[in-house]
Amino acid sequence: MEPITKEEADDMRDILARFYGPQTKHWKINSDVYELFGQLVTRSASCTEAVHLLPRPYGGAPTVKWASRQIRKALIRYFKAARGEHYLMCMRSAALAMRTEIQLAATSGI
Repeated sequence: MEPITKEEADDMRDILARFYGPQTKHWKINSDVYELFGQLVTRSASCTEAVHLLPRPYGGAPTVKWASRQIRKALIRYFKAARGEHYLMCMRSAALAMRTEIQLAATSGI
């Protein structure tokens, strides 16, 4: 495997800092961190797919017409979504769930 360049490590630290804060400046970025980040993205993708299928809020009492329109819109969101796009809440949730694993990999190398 090719070694991780300083630029690649800095880029990964910048991405991780969005979820874990400035402490990532001191983390050692290695292949384990990249692998765990891939798992984080995969977890976020499944959450994002589920959120696409949720109906959007309605101000008043939901009607049958509103409900059927929400189902159609949910399906459209699901099938039109770019695979690389994720809801921020899904990324944050996955990052929180994987915090310990990523931090251990970056500070001690698992």
